[in-house]
Amino acid sequence: MIPMPAGLIVFGDRLAWLVNGGSAGAPFSATSLVANPQAYNGSSPLPPIVATSDILYVQAKQSIVRNLIYNFYTNVIPAPISILSNHLFYGFTITQWAWAEEPFKLAWAVRSDGQLLCLTFLKDLEIVAWTHSDTQGAFIGVASITEASTISNVDAVYHVVQRTVQGVIVNYIERFIELTYPLDYQSSWQVDAGIGYNGAAATIFSGAQHLGGMAVTGLADGIVINFTMPINGIFQFGIGGTVGLTAIPMPRS
Repeated sequence: MIPMPAGLIVFGDRLAWLVNGGSAGAPFSATSLVANPQAYNGSSPLPPIVATSDILYVQAKQSIVRNLIYNFYTNVIPAPISILSNHLFYGFTITQWAWAEEPFKLAWAVRSDGQLLCLTFLKDLEIVAWTHSDTQGAFIGVASITEASTISNVDAVYHVVQRTVQGVIVNYIERFIELTYPLDYQSSWQVDAGIGYNGAAATIFSGAQHLGGMAVTGLADGIVINFTMPINGIFQFGIGGTVGLTAIPMPRS
């Protein structure tokens, strides 16, 4: 149930209803109630997302995203959203989603095959676009929480990723970092299951056992590195160090 200026929008598995007392905004009671159908495709159990005057919802069959657009003349108008990128939805369903209003107005949706879809929804600028993300593993959950960050208060996006590490299935909880680059490319941090070090120059590092045995990519003093993480999560640069890092110049900071 979502309150709107014309009344209460009630979603069901067959219909969406506008409920009020007989006119826009009029209160209703047990003896004074009018319910007008607004959409005939029904809603899935996933909670709808309110984006200003639009209500985004996943259709009952869980593979189509629609929105109810408030309009002063017709109250609401149903419109498809996922039709813009149908190839991302054919054969799949949406299992979870979350709304991150600030700073970019994004809806993040977990797909049944473990990929993560992202809807940029800026109606004021007429920008409605889908994209998708994958990872070494499968996305199985997503949520957003308002937090203070280096750029302002943001809706931080957390997701659960399931991976197989050293033959064991594990679930990682990861957070999308803010897209800010105070030190140009050297401060970029768009990585999965990442850890970082910022301190005195060193050649031996530890704490990456959660990536043990996996192929990893990193950035060290502006140099891209690719190697297989040792099982114990300890790796070393320079001669006698970890395979793949022996030719990387020292020191590292």
